[in-house]
Amino acid sequence: MPAQHSFSQDPSPWCNLFTSSQWASYKYYGDLSNYYGNGYGQSLGCIQGVGYINEVIAHLTSQPVQDKTQASHTLDCSPLTFPFNKTFYTDFTDDNQMISIYSALGLFVQPHGLDSSHPDTNRNTVTHHDQGHIFLVSVSPTLTVEQIHL
Repeated sequence: MPAQHSFSQDPSPWCNLFTSSQWASYKYYGDLSNYYGNGYGQSLGCIQGVGYINEVIAHLTSQPVQDKTQASHTLDCSPLTFPFNKTFYTDFTDDNQMISIYSALGLFVQPHGLDSSHPDTNRNTVTHHDQGHIFLVSVSPTLTVEQIHL
């Protein structure tokens, strides 16, 4: 069903334009798109998340970003725009990039490629809300990284 509408209230009457089977196919198309476009099914999927991971490592170690990729260094090369020794950092990105970041971290590995001919009911991750699966992204995905000092 249309996500933005259904998160806040009952499904829109517009949702009845399609059958449950058609909505399931549409959702699976989104899973395929993310898996093969930004995640483990794309040979460069996890590489797209490396720049973010390098920035997280820089914050956790209070060291400048050590990144030889094509990541933009516009903001992370200056202590004014990329400070260290703060108690809290926040970054923002979009849902497609989150799939690449999860892949770069080695999270939510799909044990086999997704079948493009019909929905794979045994997949362990989805990019939409579906009971019984790990819900990876939505309208506003989040990832929390915490450093614990022992």
